[in-house]
Amino acid sequence: MPPSLFRARRPDHRDSYWLLAPLKFKDRGIQFKAEGRKTIDGAECEVLLLSFDQVGLTPNDQYRLYIDPATKLLASWDYISEPGKSKHGTWENYQKSGGLTLATEHKMDEVEIKILNLKVTSSQ
Repeated sequence: MPPSLFRARRPDHRDSYWLLAPLKFKDRGIQFKAEGRKTIDGAECEVLLLSFDQVGLTPNDQYRLYIDPATKLLASWDYISEPGKSKHGTWENYQKSGGLTLATEHKMDEVEIKILNLKVTSSQ
């Protein structure tokens, strides 16, 4: 793939993770490592390190996932683009639609992402 095409596609492919990351965790090449529990954003969470087995456009990226032990929902994550460099993002305001439970609000640094009017429909 030409480098210019890689740069053009790179931001777009991560956009879907803000809505669908928990659904993508079963994709081919995804690996998890349990890291115990940690208090993050004032709550104790189960911690999983997600990495990729040389798949996708950014196979060296990693995510440290903070899972609410009561709900088993993703509470937040650290996006790790390279060792020692990470950004923390939240997963909030979960809503149910079409049999899915999805986070509709996220914060990462000064950026806020809100997914409005969430509606999941079946193509059947």
